Amino acid sequence: DFQAKTDSPEIIIFSVTGQFDQAEHALKAGVWEYLVDPSPAEALPAVLRRALKYRRTKADETTDRLREIRSQLARRGIIGRSSIMQNCIDQAVRIARTEGNILIYGESGTGKELFASAIHSLSGRADHELTVVDCAALAPSLIESTLFGHTKGSFTGADRTQQGLIPQSHRGTLFLDEIGELPLSSQKKLLRVIQERTFMPVGASSEQKSDFRLIAASNRDLNAMVEEGGFREDLLFRLKTFYLELPPLRRRRSDIAELAYYCRDS
Repeated sequence: DFQAKTDSPEIIIFSVTGQFDQAEHALKAGVWEYLVDPSPAEALPAVLRRALKYRRTKADETTDRLREIRSQLARRGIIGRSSIMQNCIDQAVRIARTEGNILIYGESGTGKELFASAIHSLSGRADHELTVVDCAALAPSLIESTLFGHTKGSFTGADRTQQGLIPQSHRGTLFLDEIGELPLSSQKKLLRVIQERTFMPVGASSEQKSDFRLIAASNRDLNAMVEEGGFREDLLFRLKTFYLELPPLRRRRSDIAELAYYCRDS
């Protein structure tokens, strides 16, 4: 795809003879103009002027769109004009347009859930649920039933069938906050869910499917945990299709005044 990025050049193919099927294939692939003309000296200047005008318009629209998005994020509490924070915002905007898994790393208080919510709201799944799971708050004995759901009578106290958080996130986004707190036994089962988007409710006899976009977050160094044997390397590999690291406030001190004004007026 020649036009996969907003800053991609406008591709112009010039041919003296040309063929219809070649032109059709080129335009479908993202070529901006396929020109067939026996007199390039006469035809090309006008085409180039149109291409330059189109590019200026595209750049203006992109700038306006980014300004609008940044304003939306500010209303959600994502504050900061420092270059490091603006880079995180730009990354989040680009990532939101994709369907890949995302791992957000940051110390407590850096805004991991705010960014997860913003990415969801800017994605193609914004009309569906954002399901937030605090992995640190899950009781080890209830992790599977909380995530996958359970059938009536599947364990003591299961007096009715209960839908889990993973099926609740169908067509939306599943946000696993502090995923580093999950025990290894649960990590193994979660890995297959991420790979296949299928799961087995506790006590069920057949698998179910859930089409969700996954965002995970951690304030722990998962790479170090892998080295220590506390986190599965294959799970980390699956989580890090995209990686977003959020800076602590001490690394963006120029944002303190703006944050203070925001908190005062909120």
